[in-house]
Amino acid sequence: MSAQEFFYYSLGAGTIVLIAVILLVAVQVVATLRIIRKVLTDVKSTTKDVIEVKEGIKMGIAGLIGYILKTLRRGGEAHV
Repeated sequence: MSAQEFFYYSLGAGTIVLIAVILLVAVQVVATLRIIRKVLTDVKSTTKDVIEVKEGIKMGIAGLIGYILKTLRRGGEAHV
């Protein structure tokens, strides 16, 4: 085997290893992006739930304030 043959065999083997590494990195990037998409979907869902709870609390407080004002307006008696 001459030096030139050895060079070409080494070059071929190196190319195959390089392609394998690039494919491995691509697969890992895709898996990571899928995980990120799932986390962002969960965060979006959680944010929506928190906003709904916040709006419910606002409505509850507004109802309580309205009830208190109505009670005070009627002289302290609760007329429901």
